[in-house]
Amino acid sequence: MGAAASGEKSETGGLSGQSGMRSAMGHFKILAWLTGELSQLKLRGTVLVGLLTLVTATAHGDSPLKSGPAELKIGQQASLTAQLIIDAVVADDPVQLVMKPSAKDQQFLSEALPEFCLLNVTGQITYGLMDLTPGKLMCITADKRIMEGKVKGELAGAAQCDNCQSIELKAGQNFRLNLSEDVVLKLQARADQPS
Repeated sequence: MGAAASGEKSETGGLSGQSGMRSAMGHFKILAWLTGELSQLKLRGTVLVGLLTLVTATAHGDSPLKSGPAELKIGQQASLTAQLIIDAVVADDPVQLVMKPSAKDQQFLSEALPEFCLLNVTGQITYGLMDLTPGKLMCITADKRIMEGKVKGELAGAAQCDNCQSIELKAGQNFRLNLSEDVVLKLQARADQPS
C-alpha cells in the first residue's frame, strides 16, 4: 500500500512524475511559440512577461489533449467587446495595443470564445481622430488548441478625442468590436504535438 500510494501522490517520481514532466515541457513550448508571436509586436520585455502571464493558467493540470474542431468561427453579427490590458499612448505614429476580447453571447460563434485570447490592435491618430484597427487574434482553448485568425473591423468606445495629437489609454478600458466580416480562427501546429 505504501509504495503504491506514494507513487500515485508523487509529482516528481515514477509514471506520475514523467507525465507531469511531459506536460510541463509541452506548456513551455506553447509559451515559447507565444513569445515568438508577441515579440513581433516589438513590445518591451516587461510587457511581454505580463502578456504571457495571461495565458500561463493553461499550464496547470495534466488534462490530456483533445481533438477539437480545427476552426472556430465568429459571425459578423457577434456582439464583442475588447479590453485593453496594457496602458498605451496613441499618437500620430502607429502603436501596437494588446486587448482581451470577449463575447456577450455565443449565438454567432461556432463554439465559446476561449478565456485566453489576445487581440493585436493598431492605434493611430489620423486627422485629429483616434483610429483603432484590429489585427491578429490568438487564442488557447481549454483543451489546449492554439487558434489564430485575422480580424477585420473597427473598435469604438468612450475613449475618443476630437482634433487631438495624442490620447492616453488605460488598462481596463473597454471598446466595442464591430466586425466587417466573419472571423475564422484556424488551428495552429503545436511544437509539442507529433506532426
